Amino acid sequence: MVASKDMLRDAGGPPTPATIGEDLAQWAKDHGAGVDRRLAQRLADVVTRIAPDLPAAGRRLLARYSLWTFLLDDELDDVTAGPDALAELAGRLITLVRTATAASTPTRTIEAMLAEIVIELRSVGPPALLARFDDALCTAISTGVQHTVRAQQLRQGRAGAPTAVEYLTVAGHHINYCSFAYALLILTRATPTAAAAQRIDKALVAASRAIRIANDLASADRDRAEGRLNIVLLPPADTVDIAALERQVDRYVRLHDRLLRDTADAGVLRRSLHTAVAVYRVTDLR
Repeated sequence: MVASKDMLRDAGGPPTPATIGEDLAQWAKDHGAGVDRRLAQRLADVVTRIAPDLPAAGRRLLARYSLWTFLLDDELDDVTAGPDALAELAGRLITLVRTATAASTPTRTIEAMLAEIVIELRSVGPPALLARFDDALCTAISTGVQHTVRAQQLRQGRAGAPTAVEYLTVAGHHINYCSFAYALLILTRATPTAAAAQRIDKALVAASRAIRIANDLASADRDRAEGRLNIVLLPPADTVDIAALERQVDRYVRLHDRLLRDTADAGVLRRSLHTAVAVYRVTDLR
């Protein structure tokens, strides 16, 4: 496995967005992953806005995880892949999340990159947050398969379109924001109480739905062209109320903030969500 030595040991001052972007592109190249440098730079910029006070190495790792989630989407959102192949990939990734150690030597690029990230997070994270990260990521992976298989069945006439509620139940997990937020908390050395952790869990459900809808609004044309599910494209798509969806994003953001009121980690999570939603209102990052 390609690994960065002492990844979480800072050396020198904080990196700039440009150096984080270069690190992402090089990390992907070292693993044999083809990544658009412009995407790497956009992710570096967003992570810097989300976590400006995070130590240098932690910010690099968070950026690497962000990039990895995009590579995961590329794999799981492939509407031409067979359901069995998607399920097999998901099974391998979920097993890796649960069992990765320094001795793990996965050969597939996406698996090797994930193993490296998981091992680094385990070197600093408290068990309770690590368990939440693991659970959230495994759920995102499994729902990613459900999301794509439903799109395939819809195109084949073997299933109807989901309702908006059904869609968000699955796609809200598939957007994978919960695991990102838990990784952020791990890297900021958060130690929420049990009661606070439960409030964070509920808040991140609202956050994930806000980001899902914001992302769908930004990516509707691309998803239409590639045959993917998108809340904007659910029938009757010709009467979709974009303004109502924008208001729904705002309601979920307010719910997230309200649930986090008076929790010690509210600030970092609010900044993360507000930044992500603002970005998706301009671009889908692709």
